Amino acid sequence: MPHGLDHIVHAVRDLDAAAEFYRDAGFTVGARNRHPWGTHNRIVQLKNCYIEILESPSLRRSCQHGARSFSFGAFNRDFLARTRISMLILTLATRPTMRRVRGGRHWRL
Repeated sequence: MPHGLDHIVHAVRDLDAAAEFYRDAGFTVGARNRHPWGTHNRIVQLKNCYIEILESPSLRRSCQHGARSFSFGAFNRDFLARTRISMLILTLATRPTMRRVRGGRHWRL
């Protein structure tokens, strides 16, 4: 069962330019990170979720789709290669059922 919004993926062609846009808008932008499959990202932390600014900088380093596998990095790279717009993907969080601890204000998974 979905718990709510986990994070927003904002796929871009130029990670540093997008980070500057978010900083200019008043957000704090985290440092550049690199995923093992070749994508780079920066995080914009919000109150209850975050924005992941994502770039697929290299065709060679991004994992490719396989016959029976899906590559998120290749998906973003291919989308940005065939369109002029950026892409936003909303991801939902799932959590196990939570229950209130008897007599208290705490919740337990």
